[in-house]
Amino acid sequence: MAVIRVIRNKRQRKGYMKDLINSVWNRPDTICRWGGYLDDAGAIISAFEMVQRAYGSLAIPVHCFQLVLEPGTNIQMAQEFVSTVVQFLTSEYQTVAALDYNNEGLLEATFVLNAVSYKNGSVFHDNNHTYFQLQKTLENLSGQKWIFEAGESVFFMNQDDNERYQNLNEYI
Repeated sequence: MAVIRVIRNKRQRKGYMKDLINSVWNRPDTICRWGGYLDDAGAIISAFEMVQRAYGSLAIPVHCFQLVLEPGTNIQMAQEFVSTVVQFLTSEYQTVAALDYNNEGLLEATFVLNAVSYKNGSVFHDNNHTYFQLQKTLENLSGQKWIFEAGESVFFMNQDDNERYQNLNEYI
């Protein structure tokens, strides 16, 4: 089954964006990378920061999520799908993505999304409703069911955020 894993870091420390982009972009076993017209982690970080400065600073500058593709997905199909998702996201937000194999041998795409839109400065709201909408978009793009994987520090699991992150059942 295809899985969406949302990585939430409520209190991002200084340098979090730089470290996250570097870790995604510079993975040694990456099959494919997407960074728009940029091909260097430093240039990507500078571009993200430039948009954020243009629209004011944020406490949480980036969001990260992973898509774990179904067993048996071939690399070409995975690359095409991830490219489609990147095109969808980059219509409004700067996005970096990398495709590789996870520890279970499944193809996994990691996305880092600038929290500020380069189009109009709107903020990507990191809440369950937004990710529920993303789930529906992924299902429309792929024609398959996507489920959320819950675990520590990921979707729906931060007990300190009970007010902000409501139960998914509210949106169904």
